[in-house]
Amino acid sequence: MPQHEVVVALGDLYTIEGRNEEASRQYALVDVLRKLNQANGVIGDLQMAQFLADHDRDLAEALRMAEAEYKTRPTVYTADTLAWCYYKNGRIPEARKYSLKALKPEHSRGDVSLPPGHDPGESR
Repeated sequence: MPQHEVVVALGDLYTIEGRNEEASRQYALVDVLRKLNQANGVIGDLQMAQFLADHDRDLAEALRMAEAEYKTRPTVYTADTLAWCYYKNGRIPEARKYSLKALKPEHSRGDVSLPPGHDPGESR
């Protein structure tokens, strides 16, 4: 089975090059991957939520997926994706709330937690 991010990247490249028919085929493959994941019991899929929001596809489903993912994995990445999905669904107050959560320096970044007072934007 092809990797999600590779299929999306190829579709995006085809789009940039104006090869819209080929891009559509790649994006259709992403939809097939989503259905396979659902059929196999995959519950959370942050990458799929981001893809759907990035490409204005099934925005309500993207938001549902991001909300579900944030409930079980409230990381900076899920907060960022959830904010984006709220924004794309026109829910600006919620988008702002989760954008601010994603930007908090003490917010967990997956396996890495930043110490309080650390500014991720400061130069090294």
